[in-house]
Amino acid sequence: NNTRRKLNQPYTTYRDDPTSWHKELRATVEAAGEFKYHLSPVVKTDFNTPFDTLIGSTQVYWLPWLDEILQWKEGKNDERLLFGRFADQHPQVEHFGGVVRGGTLVLVHDEANTVVADFMLPYHYHEEPVDEEEPTLTRPFLRPPFVVDKGIKIVPSRTTAFNREWVKRKPEIEQRVDDRIDLQNKYIDDKIEVQGKYVQSRLDDHGKYIQEKTDWQSRSIDQMRESYFNVFQGSLDVIRTGTTDPKMQGITAAGFDDKYLGLLVDEGRLRQQKVDVLTQQAEKAGTREMQTYYQQQLGEAHEALAQTVQQTTDYLSQTGTNVVPGTAGYSAVLQVSSAMNTLAGSTALETAVSGVNNVMSGTKNTSLKLALGTMMNF
Repeated sequence: NNTRRKLNQPYTTYRDDPTSWHKELRATVEAAGEFKYHLSPVVKTDFNTPFDTLIGSTQVYWLPWLDEILQWKEGKNDERLLFGRFADQHPQVEHFGGVVRGGTLVLVHDEANTVVADFMLPYHYHEEPVDEEEPTLTRPFLRPPFVVDKGIKIVPSRTTAFNREWVKRKPEIEQRVDDRIDLQNKYIDDKIEVQGKYVQSRLDDHGKYIQEKTDWQSRSIDQMRESYFNVFQGSLDVIRTGTTDPKMQGITAAGFDDKYLGLLVDEGRLRQQKVDVLTQQAEKAGTREMQTYYQQQLGEAHEALAQTVQQTTDYLSQTGTNVVPGTAGYSAVLQVSSAMNTLAGSTALETAVSGVNNVMSGTKNTSLKLALGTMMNF
C-alpha cells in the first residue's frame, strides 16, 4: 500500500525521493516468494498467478529506467543552458547594447528565470537539436536474492512420499491392524455366544407355546371347515335349484334388520315376477306387433333383474353380511340364485354372471364367496 501511494504521486513530488519505494517493493516481492515457496507442496498452478507476475516480471525495472533517462536528459539540457559553455561554443559573443542587423540577441537569466544581462552574436544562430547517445541502463536492485536462490525446489511426488512412509511404518500398522482384528473377533465371538444362548432359551420357552398355538389353529380350522360344510351342505340343493327356502318366502323388507338389504331382496322378487308375467304375455300375444312389444319389455326387465343381482351381491360383500341359513343374508343369496335361474337363456345373464364373478374375486366375505362359488358351479 505504501509503494502504491508513493507511485501515485505527481512526478514533481516523486522526483524528490525516487528510490524510497524500492525497499518496500523488495519486501513485498520477498513475501510473495516465501508464500509461493511454502505453498508449492500442496498447490499446483497451471498458469501464472499474481505472485508469479510480481516475482518474475521485468516491468518493475521500467520506472527506475525511465527516471534515469529523464534525469540524464534534464542534466544535458541544464548543461547546454550554462553561459560559460555557450561562450566556449560561440567566442564572437559580446555585449553590444543591442544587436546588429542579421545578428542574434542572447539573453542571460538566473535560476529564477530573471534576465540579468544581454549579449549578441554578429550572425544568425539557430540551435539545432543534438541527438546524443543515451547512457547504458543498469538493472536496479529491486528483487531480494531469496527469490532467485530459492525460487525452485524439488519435492517428491505424492506416490513416492507415501511409499516412503508406508515402508517405514508398515510393520507398525500391520501389527495394529492384526491386534484390532483379534480384538474385534473376540468381541464378535462373545456376542454370538451370548446371543445364541438367549435365542436358544427363547426357542425353548416358546416351543411349547407355538405347538399349542398350532394345535389350536388346526382345531379351529377343522371346526370352521366342518361348520361351513354343514351350513352349505343343507342349502346346496336350494342354491343349486334356485328355489326359495319356505321359511324365507314370506319375509319382506319389513322383516329385515338391514332395511336396504330387504329392499334389494324385494326389488329382485318384483323384477323376477315382472319377467315371469312378461314371458307369459309374450306367449299369449295375438299379433306380431304385441309380441314384439312384449319381447322388448322382457329384454329391459331382464337387464333390470341382472342389475339387481349385481347390486345385491356387491352390497353383501361390502357390508360383510353373514349368509348362513336362517339369516337375512342367506335369504338374499337364495333370491340371487332364483334370479339367476330366471335369467337363464337371456342375454342379460352374461351381465349378471360378470357382476357376480367380480364380487367373488374381490370380496373378503368368506361365507359369501363360498355360497356364490357353489351357485356359479351349478
